[in-house]
Amino acid sequence: MTSVPSGRRPTVRDVAKEAGVSVATVSRVLAGAPKFVVGETRIKVMDAARRLGYATNMAAKSLATGKNGTVGVVVPDLGNQYFTTIVQAVVHAARDDGFHVLVGDTLDAAEAEPQVARQTLTRSDGLIVCSPRSAELDLAEMLDVGKPTVLVNRRLDGVEGVSSVVTDTLDTTGRLVDHLLGHGHRAIAFVGANADSKQNNARWALIERQTAEAGAVSWRVPLGHAEADHSRVLEPLLEQGCTAIMAANDLQAAVVYNAAAQLNLRVPDDLSVVGFDDTPIARWLRPRLTTATMHEHAVGEAAWSAMRTLLADPTQVTHSTFSADAVLRDSVADAPRR
Repeated sequence: MTSVPSGRRPTVRDVAKEAGVSVATVSRVLAGAPKFVVGETRIKVMDAARRLGYATNMAAKSLATGKNGTVGVVVPDLGNQYFTTIVQAVVHAARDDGFHVLVGDTLDAAEAEPQVARQTLTRSDGLIVCSPRSAELDLAEMLDVGKPTVLVNRRLDGVEGVSSVVTDTLDTTGRLVDHLLGHGHRAIAFVGANADSKQNNARWALIERQTAEAGAVSWRVPLGHAEADHSRVLEPLLEQGCTAIMAANDLQAAVVYNAAAQLNLRVPDDLSVVGFDDTPIARWLRPRLTTATMHEHAVGEAAWSAMRTLLADPTQVTHSTFSADAVLRDSVADAPRR
């Protein structure tokens, strides 16, 4: 690694030496001129700059190139630890590359997504959109703006410059259903899933089909807003013989825990509960929550890596896939007799 004297800030020459390229090449990369530098060389320069702690003068760069060194991230719910962790991973990785991150929250409203995305994108050089709720055509129109875009938990074909980082949730969802069926549960509810979430819609289709094939019954039930009396959601399910709840995520599982306590039900003796995401709350709940890890920190880092590649060369579209993994803990027991 190139040695920079103590007390002196790294220079363009230091970066060039570290990357093994010319000073002119480094200058082109840092000035944001992708058509003059191949993607592999650009990434090599950006990696060298990060290792040396080189920081460009973003104000001067913005005036010269029209770019401001900011990337936007749009999420549906910052109150969900899954999305918070993704954002934190993006922020840390982007900061290492000398970029700032602007975050927009749609508050889980699909109708707000286009406006939040457009407003964020006008202030950014590129956009990362997590679990977009918009319909396919609306999403394509929203992102067809000629700036680098990365989708998390969604693929979009037909629009240039859009990379993706997705997590396969179906195999693990199926395993969790099998786990409940193996404990004798024949009445299972899927609760708290946003109706506009393509990923959760696919999970529900699998749950419905898998339970039916096993001779079990299933329901899909919204939980309502945070201040709602969620025990009223559970009561009709229990009256119909429901013995297990699959929550859309760990936060919704915590809501189910609270509602069960209001009804003097014990988890898992009276009601088994399964979450999804394996956020810290899954380990804080008692009993500890059975769930699935989504590797959100690695997903956030991969999203930034995809964005960095697009910023270096907009033609280098990438698609990455992670796999969720079941985490079996203490919140599932044999179905009670009722």
